[in-house]
Amino acid sequence: MKVNREIVRLQLVRWCTAPGDGKSYFRPLVCRGNVENVDIFLVHAHPVTPIPPTGPEIYERFREKYPLEDYVNRLLDYNAYLEMHRDARQALGKDLVTVAQQRMDAFVDANPRPQIAAAQTFLNAYPAKDMAALKSEDRKIVERGYDLFFELLQLFRPAWVLLLGKPVFDEGAKYFNTRFGVPDFRKHWKDVDIKEPRLVPLATVKLHGTKCHILAGRSFDKRPIQGIPDSDYSDERFRTFCRTAWEIILADA
Repeated sequence: MKVNREIVRLQLVRWCTAPGDGKSYFRPLVCRGNVENVDIFLVHAHPVTPIPPTGPEIYERFREKYPLEDYVNRLLDYNAYLEMHRDARQALGKDLVTVAQQRMDAFVDANPRPQIAAAQTFLNAYPAKDMAALKSEDRKIVERGYDLFFELLQLFRPAWVLLLGKPVFDEGAKYFNTRFGVPDFRKHWKDVDIKEPRLVPLATVKLHGTKCHILAGRSFDKRPIQGIPDSDYSDERFRTFCRTAWEIILADA
């Protein structure tokens, strides 16, 4: 579904506004290509790197360096976003690039039709180090984070939504059941968590008359998943996954 870049930008300025003093910006999406051609959502649970990072010693510096308008513009320009994201991770003493991010980049780069763009999105748009930290936030912030994913779906009406990894799969099953009445598909994780990684179709929802297909795959992280050793999600298997996943996604595009 083609959208207008300026409309998206203006919506993001409203959506990303920090929910209070000392709070980070919301991050509904990071665009991986021309935002007007986004038709694929790569879904994570929530952002894990806050921008601005919380903490009085660095918070104000980041607010000055990345004011809201600049922050939003960077969400629509992946290279500019990476610069800001790495800056934040360095300030927090973290690795600049995670394995999951490297594989996300590899997955997007494997798209044989880059004119069909993808966006990295989040079931909850508010950044937190983990789900426990997110749930400890003020209830209104948490609810707003979930609402933004719903609003993002309505704005873009993507053809494909990819839930990546077990936590996102479980959270996504509850989300789409609550928001769209989709039957709980958590029992189908056994079809995802197999030796040969693949995308598994789960459900289809209508977004203002447009079909949106929900799929799931294993996490892009190379760490062992539920006892499966790293070798079972080797680089070779990941490349196979990328190829077959894009064949599925683009078959009806």
